[in-house]
Amino acid sequence: MNFKHLIAAGMACFLITASCNKDDNPPSGNGGGGNPGGGNPGGGGNTGTLKISGATPAYAFWGKEVTITGTGFSANAADNIVSIRGYGVTVSDTVMSVDVVSATATQLVVKVPYKLVTGGGDTVYRGFDYGKFRVKINDKMVTADSNSRFVGIPSINNICYTFGQQQYQYAVQPGDSVVMSCGIPGIYGNDQYFESLRVYINGAKVTSAKRLLNAICGGLIFYLPPKDYCDLNNCTVPSPGGVHIPTRPARKMTFQLKIEGTDIAGPKKEFYVINQPNTQVVGTVGGNFSKSGGGNPYGEVTGKFFHFKNIRWSTAGLADVHTSPPAHDVNSTSLKVYIPLSILEAYGNGARTYMVYGITSCDEVMAIGQVNILP
Repeated sequence: MNFKHLIAAGMACFLITASCNKDDNPPSGNGGGGNPGGGNPGGGGNTGTLKISGATPAYAFWGKEVTITGTGFSANAADNIVSIRGYGVTVSDTVMSVDVVSATATQLVVKVPYKLVTGGGDTVYRGFDYGKFRVKINDKMVTADSNSRFVGIPSINNICYTFGQQQYQYAVQPGDSVVMSCGIPGIYGNDQYFESLRVYINGAKVTSAKRLLNAICGGLIFYLPPKDYCDLNNCTVPSPGGVHIPTRPARKMTFQLKIEGTDIAGPKKEFYVINQPNTQVVGTVGGNFSKSGGGNPYGEVTGKFFHFKNIRWSTAGLADVHTSPPAHDVNSTSLKVYIPLSILEAYGNGARTYMVYGITSCDEVMAIGQVNILP
């Protein structure tokens, strides 16, 4: 639709900080004279060498469980002090503590840590994108040889939408495609989890498609079907920051990102969904138009608040004809509706009358004229 504009303004994205992954395993010697290569960790009666051999899954969501395998762990969960030396810009800490769910001498089940930060009406999750697990028992500590990947909670950075001359960051409109900037820490733009990201509005999933904003973060393009969102409560959109937003029927709705096939969902964020203003037709299309005369004739419709998605031409005994709407936006006060002479038919040697209708983006049918097609 020509009166709407799909925009993608500069939006904040999660960036991954490059960091050197140095081997920070402590020396394996045991100054206390215990087991060589890691020593006696003590606790739980285990005298094996303290060692991390792996962690599964190697690619885990924040808040989910990971199983660390190795030797020398304490069967008493409280004796195992687990942490992650992590990287990424989502936290300022270089080390985060890890909760131990259960423990044996060879396995530790832990939860991937993250922080919940609230303020300014937003809920923000912060955690590591990748890092190495550490296990400490008494005075002995061991660090995994390789990094694990961590997947963050999906979050909405912003919705940016342009209608007419105004750019809105608080409202979207039915019948239009909207660009949402979003991110999942630890997820790259071509990652499987980003492909599975979906938009939910008031709990209902809407059609969405991936759109890369740069190599490591992305956005979604989603569409608000008019049939679902045109019947709105009569509240109005505020004008924060002094930006003028016309007074129009609206409803505040909750937007949320979910990763399909998982139980991972981001925090809900509220935006206004604004309804189309009622189209008002003052002057209509009319007149006689000859097929033999050819050319590119048009009729003019006058009024305001036009938001047609197509034009329908109807006559008795023939199938309706649909054409694209004339170029316009909501501020237009007149429309040049071109007569599709090559498609419309005369009535033998006489005139055939066509009723002309405009179909709005909310599927309303409005009479906008009547024309006669001559041979």
